[in-house]
Amino acid sequence: MRIFNLLLVGSFLCLLMACGGDQSETPPEKVAQAEEVSEVEEVNPNFQEDARSSEWVHRSKQTLTDVFVHDKLSPPVASRIYAYPSIAAYEVMRQDNPSHRTLAGQLNGLTPIPAPEQGKVYCYPLAGIQAFLQCGKALIFSEDKIEAYQQEMMAHFKSLKMPSDVFERSIAYGNRASQHILAWAE
Repeated sequence: MRIFNLLLVGSFLCLLMACGGDQSETPPEKVAQAEEVSEVEEVNPNFQEDARSSEWVHRSKQTLTDVFVHDKLSPPVASRIYAYPSIAAYEVMRQDNPSHRTLAGQLNGLTPIPAPEQGKVYCYPLAGIQAFLQCGKALIFSEDKIEAYQQEMMAHFKSLKMPSDVFERSIAYGNRASQHILAWAE
């Protein structure tokens, strides 16, 4: 009887192990589910408020000033180069505050920058700084110094955990605005 019980328990364990299948392979549908879960991004609901610090505007201007010194630009040239990026940044960032008037129509030949897409969320501080840096980079010699700073700035804004579509849309909007200002500057 004892041998019979041992055989019965052993058969049950073999059957249980056989039904479990190969545990080393994960079914494709479980792999797909795991990939979807890993792709969910962590979003900071306060990213807009966190992005409003004027620190990055000041740092961007200082970086451009440092490039002026490095490139040995004369004061008249430097002042002109300051003007265009500053106008680009202002025109973008004022989109977030309707009480600020556009400079279009107030400055000779300046037309309004392209409007942001209706119903879409933007991070205007990021877009404004991007416009500032893109304009500045187009007007100086040491572009690599601006690009290095730009990478640092983008890493900071990514660390705010804004939605990736808002980040990409804001960068693209800053680029469109800078192209508009540079076309006017010619």
